[in-house]
Amino acid sequence: MKKNLITIVLVLVIIFTNTVISYGAEQNDSSEIRPLYEETTSYMASFVIESNGIAFMDGNLKLKASSDADRVCAYVKITNTATGIIAYNKTVDMKYSSIQKKYVLAEEYQLSTKGRYKMDLTYKCYDGSTLLETIKVEPIIRTYS
Repeated sequence: MKKNLITIVLVLVIIFTNTVISYGAEQNDSSEIRPLYEETTSYMASFVIESNGIAFMDGNLKLKASSDADRVCAYVKITNTATGIIAYNKTVDMKYSSIQKKYVLAEEYQLSTKGRYKMDLTYKCYDGSTLLETIKVEPIIRTYS
């Protein structure tokens, strides 16, 4: 009886003194490992330049049902990779689509010179003025020729 009591007390002491925070990760078909986010279930980004020079920046972000976020912003920057000149730099408050149940980004911009362009996109989720989560999307490179 005394051994069982000592074992139970020891296990409880170990449980309450050792707290471990772990972060999950998922692996997709491309063997890329990315973290599981706290507020977001999925996101997407697209960058297309048409032959007439109009650049389309599209994206969406879906929040978890348990998310406290009430606002999502997209920080979009388009840079000419050859010259380093920033052609477009804007912060966009994303609109919520009740049909898709996602925050949607749909922007377009007329590029003035031909060349190779890189789009940097960062999503930020807010609860009021408190930043809850930041997601930096892999840069997308397209050519306007």
